[in-house]
Amino acid sequence: MAGRSISVDHELNAGTRGAATCMAVGHAAGTAAALAVKVGVAPRQLDVEQLRAALREQKQILAKGEQS
Repeated sequence: MAGRSISVDHELNAGTRGAATCMAVGHAAGTAAALAVKVGVAPRQLDVEQLRAALREQKQILAKGEQS
């Protein structure tokens, strides 16, 4: 599942500033889905390191302090 999975009231929602996180999670979910199809496995069986490598090839930042 991709998206901003959060449960808050209307007032608190304004402070979550989740757009960038939502985009990053969506990007990772799409990459995972495509990679799972490519290697012929269910998404939950996908090798996480293979997914991380694919995301880094796409210049995605995966950890604090990491450069794209």
